[in-house]
Amino acid sequence: MLGAPNTGVVITGGASGIGLAAAHALAAVGRPVALWDINAEGAMAAAADISATYGVSAVGLAVDLRNPQGVAPAAVQTRAALGSVGGIVHGAGTAVQTGIGGVTPENFDAGMALHVRALIELTQAFMEDLKANPGSAIVGIASINAWFGNGMIPI
Repeated sequence: MLGAPNTGVVITGGASGIGLAAAHALAAVGRPVALWDINAEGAMAAAADISATYGVSAVGLAVDLRNPQGVAPAAVQTRAALGSVGGIVHGAGTAVQTGIGGVTPENFDAGMALHVRALIELTQAFMEDLKANPGSAIVGIASINAWFGNGMIPI
């Protein structure tokens, strides 16, 4: 279950939705969690609630995964708070709800940065931790639109 039992788990999009639900599920079985989210207040409030509810270490960090310089400093802060990382849940996501006619180079690049490049950067940032912890895992959460098209959400 995402690495050694005492290792931390990084959860992107951790302030709400599926990311927050994953954080609660992991904390309920004693896993320390780092909630990374663009919503700083939400991430910190969720981390405080999780820590108080489950008695585990939890940290909420403001991280904009569309920015390539955002992952490295957050990884340092995460290790300082939780120690070694044995899992990543990449739940952060967004959608351009304009139809194909509204896709611009800017919103396309932002979507690819968040959904694709960020997962690569996360993996690279925690590669040594993941390799050192048997059973480590990376979970990438995708939209239902990966299976069923939606003309208003092209990317």
